[in-house]
Amino acid sequence: MTLFDVAEKCFFQKYACFSGRASRSEFFLWYLWMFLSGVMCSVLILLLSGVVHQFQRPPEQSILFAIGILFILYLVPTLSVTVRRLHDSGRSALHLVKILLGFIPYLGLIFQVWLFVLMCYPSDGDNQYGPKNPATTPKRFNNTEVEDVDL
Repeated sequence: MTLFDVAEKCFFQKYACFSGRASRSEFFLWYLWMFLSGVMCSVLILLLSGVVHQFQRPPEQSILFAIGILFILYLVPTLSVTVRRLHDSGRSALHLVKILLGFIPYLGLIFQVWLFVLMCYPSDGDNQYGPKNPATTPKRFNNTEVEDVDL
């Protein structure tokens, strides 16, 4: 799964889909996509503000405005991929409430680290939220795992 595949899947196909499961790669590639799109947007605004002198406000305000627009656009797909990732690790979406506790100074950091650890847990096969993604299931031969080798 490539970065653009994940962006298309999370933003266009499963924008507000809170059911099902999301793999670790889908979750972390979505966050990488959000980070890179924010950086690209900021660089583009800085380049345009140097070339076009018609900006009425400083470029920092334009960058904050663009990042705010991206935040609003990415809020729902980010919540949905996070809920689906929690489902993949066998946990309910109620763990997402702990993100709100992340805004409490000092104590929030503990909850944020704990949520990050939850997102890193591997999938344990089928659970109440659906079957495991067959693309991420390791192949077995005589009860031993076999790795795919590109030739």
